[in-house]
Amino acid sequence: MNRSRTFKILYVTGLLVAGSVSALSAHAAGEQIDQLIIHYHHDVQARMNRSTDPQLMARTAEKNVTEATGLQVSYKRSMAKITGAHVLRLPYAMDVEQAKMYASQLVQNEPDIDYAEPDYRRYLFSTTPNDEKLGGQWHLKSPDEFAGAANVFNAWDITKGSADIVVAILDAGITNHIDLQPNLVGGSAEKSGYDMVPDDAAGVYPSGDGDGRDSDPSDPGIADSSAPCVAPESGADNDSRCWHGTHIAGLIAARPDNGKFVAGVGWNTRLSVVRVFSEKSGYVSDQVDGMAWAAGETVAGVPENKNPARVINLSAGSDGYDCSITEQNAIDDLRGKGVSIVVAAGNKNHNVSGSAPANCDGVISVTGVMKDGARTPFANYGVLNDIAAPAKSIVSTLDSGERQPVGDSIGAISGTSQAAPQVSGVLALMLAANNALLDESVIPASKLADLLENKLKRAARPFPDNAGYSNDPKGCNENQEHSCVCSTETCGAGLLDAMQAVKSVSTAPTARTGDSRDIPAETLTTLDGSGSSDDTFGGKVVSYQWEQVSGPDVVLTDADKAKATFTAPSAGSSNTQLAFELKVTDDVGLQDSKQVILAVPKRSGGGGTLPLSVLLGLLGLFGLRRLVWVR
Repeated sequence: MNRSRTFKILYVTGLLVAGSVSALSAHAAGEQIDQLIIHYHHDVQARMNRSTDPQLMARTAEKNVTEATGLQVSYKRSMAKITGAHVLRLPYAMDVEQAKMYASQLVQNEPDIDYAEPDYRRYLFSTTPNDEKLGGQWHLKSPDEFAGAANVFNAWDITKGSADIVVAILDAGITNHIDLQPNLVGGSAEKSGYDMVPDDAAGVYPSGDGDGRDSDPSDPGIADSSAPCVAPESGADNDSRCWHGTHIAGLIAARPDNGKFVAGVGWNTRLSVVRVFSEKSGYVSDQVDGMAWAAGETVAGVPENKNPARVINLSAGSDGYDCSITEQNAIDDLRGKGVSIVVAAGNKNHNVSGSAPANCDGVISVTGVMKDGARTPFANYGVLNDIAAPAKSIVSTLDSGERQPVGDSIGAISGTSQAAPQVSGVLALMLAANNALLDESVIPASKLADLLENKLKRAARPFPDNAGYSNDPKGCNENQEHSCVCSTETCGAGLLDAMQAVKSVSTAPTARTGDSRDIPAETLTTLDGSGSSDDTFGGKVVSYQWEQVSGPDVVLTDADKAKATFTAPSAGSSNTQLAFELKVTDDVGLQDSKQVILAVPKRSGGGGTLPLSVLLGLLGLFGLRRLVWVR
């Protein structure tokens, strides 16, 4: 969905506008910023890139920041190549407003710098485990059973996904759960992706696994000093420290039909894991590098990703922030290359316009619903939501350990974190259902993400009229037991429907040419395919191609239009037949064709036979006259 991007102007002009950021959440109010992200103007960056001095960038950045702000910063690293940005460590941790002030001061005083912004933290969204795990995976079932269900079982009758499609999760890593292994890139948690969390043991936010960036994205668990992973009382907030990534991974890629624990939406979809959070939160800079690497882009110091993802899932964010410039630039670039980015809307019962990165332009923001299709009391709402998916009591893979991984288990958790991966899994099914979607000669990569999002939303089911629930978004919160009526103003286009979404990209159009008929000799004749259609969830015919397949050669005019014309040949001594074929292609690259036969009757010459169509007409008239006479 398109979001406002006026925030970029605020930083570039160096202005600090209090109204540009909504009221800070509990996370934001107490957050400490210890890093900045800076971006040089392209000509300045290009000049430094040409230098043979490997330390020039670091020295220049440190000098620029120190002279402009007085802060003794240290250069940390360059970010993913697509961002062109750099990360610098501040001399001490400071609150958000102070960090924003220094960022603004830097842009004002250093003309070489395009923008600067705090390296914000993003958080795994708070979720609530519960005791309904024995009730099964209701979210996969038909809406005939549960109005809010995602209709995945019926989608599997059309496609069970493909190992050629990779979905990446950006999370806290995963455990080596037996239900995940068959679909993991590399076959195990240790080989399933990359750990982007830096070694920051001396900093404000330690890495959690005792090392820096490496090739093992496993979830190490939580610190021994932390409170154990014990499910809170019903309705209480869980801080999402425990096995968040494992639960998200199972919703996408737990292998069904293997006699193990649970079933993921994507069935055969492969999963890539990028660890960007340590225990609870992570830097925007690491998140953006993780997004870029997941999609196959270059990140300095990180090996090439040989399994780039078509879909990226991010079940995390921060309430109280605008989308950062660095995030937005990366999202724009990746979406333009055909990568869909799915983001959880958040669990604060706030307007999603204040939840980043769900408020970024170009992401698919997912809010959450109950079994009856009503919005869950905790789910963020607003016009920036794109779609709603099941978010209450969602069963998936977990670990039984209280701090470190111990053994495989399952459990039910509630949250928009759980809604987002269901959408990611459905997008993977859509890609698997139609190979043409990945053929750039049919669907340019620059249009793919837009196409998939539009199809997904057109295929969504209307929200039910949940009588008795509140119509006031602010009347529903985590301290109340009732839910809210969903509408397109609060919950997006509708309820996620996997079967309808898959059908929207796998159902061919219908070519229609009209009936075969006689045509006069030597006259301009029209071939009419305008009745062709694709009525499947907003589908449309995008191209027509007429071709003559038999009969005397004629010249077709506008052969690539719905209506083509030609001049009929002269009449001969016998009827002359001409056959034409119409091939139509829809907006997802699927085709249908149909032939029509046109006949030029032979020239009349006394004693000859009449054309069949004329004879049939006369016989019909005779029959009518006889019927009248009998009466």
